[in-house]
Amino acid sequence: MTNNLSYLTQYYNVFNKMQIISRTDADGLITSANDNFCKISGYTEAELVGFSHNKVRHPDMEGVIFEEMWKTISSGKIWKGEIKNSTKKRGFYWTRSVIFPIFDDEKNILEYVSFREDITKRKLLELKETKEDNLRREILHSQANMVLLVHKRKGVIFMNNQCFTELPFISRVEFLKEHECICELFIEKDDFLKHSTKERHWLKDFYEFPNKSHKAIMKNKKGEEQIYHVSINELKDNKNLIVVNLLNTTEFENCKEELNKDRESIKLLESRIEQELTVDGANKELLEELKSIVTRLPI
Repeated sequence: MTNNLSYLTQYYNVFNKMQIISRTDADGLITSANDNFCKISGYTEAELVGFSHNKVRHPDMEGVIFEEMWKTISSGKIWKGEIKNSTKKRGFYWTRSVIFPIFDDEKNILEYVSFREDITKRKLLELKETKEDNLRREILHSQANMVLLVHKRKGVIFMNNQCFTELPFISRVEFLKEHECICELFIEKDDFLKHSTKERHWLKDFYEFPNKSHKAIMKNKKGEEQIYHVSINELKDNKNLIVVNLLNTTEFENCKEELNKDRESIKLLESRIEQELTVDGANKELLEELKSIVTRLPI
């Protein structure tokens, strides 16, 4: 049978080919670095031995991380984490690292062995996605209308800054202390959106009446009722997430109401003119001229 030492040697050789490995003495000075370490860092083993890992430490990494790491391994525990390192040519790479203390028979730490996996591609992708996500958030926060990201089951998971300009809340956290869904702020009136019930979710109106202009009434910070045009968009990648846009149309609705009143007044005026004017040729012409003027008014 193969002895234990042979097994360990084979395992180590496999790790040596797959992992970035280094060893340090009890003081943290490098005693050996494998080919993968040298290849990714750009240093030869001779350039690394005798130095601490600070030689490849990237300035982006906060010192508190290494303080916590050293505290952990020097107490005899295993440390795991993700570290950004510098290369000899001032590039960088990311590793997922595991550092093991090695003990003698009396449980004294003899050295430390570090096994690392190159995760640079994954971290770059994460950073790219984070930047894109931050950009999307900036765009949403810059909108003049209120924008919310709503999960069909979990409720509101994002609100842009305009929400806190108009609604009586200073943050999403404060909003969630009192509410789960934006529909809870709706003031129920005929022809306006209503609260969700056990039988009917408020979003169903949009699916059942897609061509309808949906409106909601909510109170602003001053306690004034405001009218909002409401539209929704499902995210293609996640059907449970809905982007809700609420555009304040109070001024427009009020103007429209005034215009409707003016139209009614004009109709009444036309009716009175028709009743009071005699029906001779001259008055007929005057009536037609008045009607012609009214139809050209910008209402």
